[in-house]
Amino acid sequence: MIRRYTLPEMGAIWTEKARFEQMLRVELAVSRAQAARGVVPPEALATIEARATVDPERIAEIERTTDHDVIAFVSQVAETIGPDGRYLHLGLTSSDVVDTALALQLRDAGELLLRDCDRLLAALVTRARSEADTLMMGRTHSVHAEPITFGLKLAGWAFEIDRGRRRLATAVDEIATGKISGPVGTYSHLGPDVEAEVLAELDLHVDPSSTQIVQRDRHAALLTTIAILGGSLERFATEVRNLQHTELGARRVHVQSELGEDFGLDVGPEVAVRPDGSRDLAGRDLVDGGREAASAAVDLERPTGELQPERDRLGVDAVGAAHHQRVGLAPGAGDQRGQEPVAVAQQELARVAQLEGQRGVDDVAARQPEVEVAALRSDRLRDLAHERDHVV
Repeated sequence: MIRRYTLPEMGAIWTEKARFEQMLRVELAVSRAQAARGVVPPEALATIEARATVDPERIAEIERTTDHDVIAFVSQVAETIGPDGRYLHLGLTSSDVVDTALALQLRDAGELLLRDCDRLLAALVTRARSEADTLMMGRTHSVHAEPITFGLKLAGWAFEIDRGRRRLATAVDEIATGKISGPVGTYSHLGPDVEAEVLAELDLHVDPSSTQIVQRDRHAALLTTIAILGGSLERFATEVRNLQHTELGARRVHVQSELGEDFGLDVGPEVAVRPDGSRDLAGRDLVDGGREAASAAVDLERPTGELQPERDRLGVDAVGAAHHQRVGLAPGAGDQRGQEPVAVAQQELARVAQLEGQRGVDDVAARQPEVEVAALRSDRLRDLAHERDHVV
């Protein structure tokens, strides 16, 4: 695992010691099932349960001789048990222990991801509602288009995370599958009843046809689902960083969850220290971690403009009025030749509204008499309530 992107709770699941402890958990469940059938003496089971422990360093030492991690594991645990250690691992093949323990680890990790999806979804829904009236420019191919709201953008993210969460829940349920069917899955030493009892104790599904291993399509489905979620997170984080480019003059954006965490993200050139001494480490890690999970995340959302309420409002007014002239909702619409000056005015207005504010809009209005942009002067800015009718 990459330490920079690994939270302590998740990292604890994937330590060597945690892996061997899950393998021991499987071994103990098998010993109990065999004791119930008279294969393991009750006294031996009591000793096994009381004394069995794992020591990763000793396992590594034994493995240097055996060149087999499971043999080294069983040998080390048997050492801690004493003579009754001979009852450990009876009738099992290595994959019975390794794959079933891996299912336990993956389920625990998946449950952490599901919990965090729930927290993220709650934060996005809360913020989408609070930003339902925050106007900003929509963009297509990075160019100003119809006005939208920041709440609409966040709502789209919330629905995407909800879809990802449902896919993840299915994948986590499927990955919770083990096998205790022995070599090549033939139950030659342990019957299906033992497998059913052991996996029920571990709260795992039984692989109906495991062969030597638990079939790997489940693992592929889980990793693919995580990759899709990682791509979503990378895209969200990249979008937030784009909304705050220094040259665009955008303000800091905070997304605060109901639990009080402040996911504020700033961005400067790369991760350089900014004049206020802060660095965008959170933004960097979200972007890089998401890319790591997704391998090659695709930007599914066309870039949108920066959040700067006063100037973005001017951009909304300017581009909205000019655009409605082009589509026939304001005077000046007509054939292609009639629309060309409006298109030029639209681009100019979008630029100056962001860079120069109201003064720039007034200057453009004075220089474009052939297009009715005088209506964009501060005393005649049109009511854009209808722009939000279907996006709040």
